[in-house]
Amino acid sequence: MNDAEDELVKAGSSMRRMEDRVLEEISRLFGDTGMLFSYSYDLTRSLQGKSGQALAATGAPMALTADVDYWFSHSLQQSLMTCGDVGWAVPMVQGSIQMATCKVPGGSSFQVCVLSRRNRQRIGMRYERRGANEQGNVANFVETEQILTVATSGQQAHYASFVQTRGSIPFFWKQPPNGLHPAPVVLKGDDENTAVCAAHLQREIGRRGRQVLINLVEHKGREAVLGAKYACLVGQCVAGELVDASMIRYIPWDFHHETRGMHYERLGVLLEQLKREILDMGYHWRVGEQVLTRQSGV
Repeated sequence: MNDAEDELVKAGSSMRRMEDRVLEEISRLFGDTGMLFSYSYDLTRSLQGKSGQALAATGAPMALTADVDYWFSHSLQQSLMTCGDVGWAVPMVQGSIQMATCKVPGGSSFQVCVLSRRNRQRIGMRYERRGANEQGNVANFVETEQILTVATSGQQAHYASFVQTRGSIPFFWKQPPNGLHPAPVVLKGDDENTAVCAAHLQREIGRRGRQVLINLVEHKGREAVLGAKYACLVGQCVAGELVDASMIRYIPWDFHHETRGMHYERLGVLLEQLKREILDMGYHWRVGEQVLTRQSGV
């Protein structure tokens, strides 16, 4: 074997090692980090979000109708969009999905799906990413949708969906990861914090309707400063008419205190408080493309 052939063999071996490494990383990415995609189902939007564009989007590439807030790989695939190759751009979300088929007496069955999608605007590790940014995007904001599907032979399938959200408290604060129980620190002044809190609430009201704000932080101890500040800022948003008072309800509920000793059954107390709100919100229900009811808040 001459020197040129030897170099080609080495180059080929190096390329195979690189390909193996890339494939290993791709497998890890999709297997361990909750990256989800579908060629035929838009994971970035809820059933209700999709129903509003059902007719307009018929036959359109998914990339043109996906919600970019939940399209985790949007920045990476922007070049494809710019070049006009939208058919190659497949929206990917970071989240989780679980599905189960439940059988009932008489032979009928229905499918339950729980899908969580993480907003890409302000993501980060716990403690490293807290609070909101200047645009009112909060850290690690997640939309969770429960979908119920009932399909009967010879009839159109029924789909029902209920959405809830969670995220970091919407103002400027941080929690330096020092020690086992780091204390949160409020940043900036009331005017700036009121502005970003209002920006967050306005966007969510515009997008989802009435907001029930459940504050789960401790009423005493190191988290108390956050709960007190959040209550104050929500009050200032209402008093300053930055947010319509009829479109929000603030509920403080000390999760750790109420469920101490692993008494998670006490969550029933919170659910009882929310019973009227949940009934008023309703849920999205459609048969085929016909929408029968819509969810009007979260």
